[in-house]
Amino acid sequence: MMAMLPRLEERRRALVVRSGAQRARIAARLAPAARRLASADRVAGVLRAHPIIAGIASAGLALIGLRRLLRWGLRAAPIFSLLARV
Repeated sequence: MMAMLPRLEERRRALVVRSGAQRARIAARLAPAARRLASADRVAGVLRAHPIIAGIASAGLALIGLRRLLRWGLRAAPIFSLLARV
């Protein structure tokens, strides 16, 4: 058993180096999507913090439809922005 210990330690070091390289490659491939994922995470955080808004948006989506809801939302956004400043 003791004779195998140096080989096991060497194998462990090689695997640690290999996994580090794999993590770096994965991070490099996912970097372009990081901003979009961060935006989605912020939206999810707002919805979790304000469940009433999430419920209203869901009901609006179900009753009105996505296209009309987005059009109304884009028209109402400046109003909400002004009210938030007051």
